[in-house]
Amino acid sequence: MYLIGIIIFLVLLVLLSSLNFGFMVFLDFQSLIIILALSIPTLMASGLLPDFFKGFKLMGQNVNYYTKLDLERILEANKLAVSAFLLSGAIGLISGFIGVLTNLADPSALGHNLAVALYTVLYSLIFIALVLPIKSRVKTIINTME
Repeated sequence: MYLIGIIIFLVLLVLLSSLNFGFMVFLDFQSLIIILALSIPTLMASGLLPDFFKGFKLMGQNVNYYTKLDLERILEANKLAVSAFLLSGAIGLISGFIGVLTNLADPSALGHNLAVALYTVLYSLIFIALVLPIKSRVKTIINTME
């Protein structure tokens, strides 16, 4: 069900975003790199990156094969990922606005810098939306174990 829900979420996101401007307007690899380059090392440094990926594996399983300790580590990795995505989105937003302010004399550079600022926030929120269902599922499994 997770995969179906995520697919529906992404399809609706693409459809809604392409109503006015087209889908390609919402692709910005610089902003995507900012989000991933700041979030993944945070998970790696904490030692929770494998547990973060276990959360996605769990969503594809009908039966829980993990211990309570594993589930708690998945939950902690998920919380850290949400915080890292928020932090990287905020850093991208601030960086983009700094780019806007440093290029006030060049109007052609303002649009790109402002777009990077907003894309990073958008991408961080999309990533958070992808990991929030994992948090709910893990909490539900832990509650049924008790």
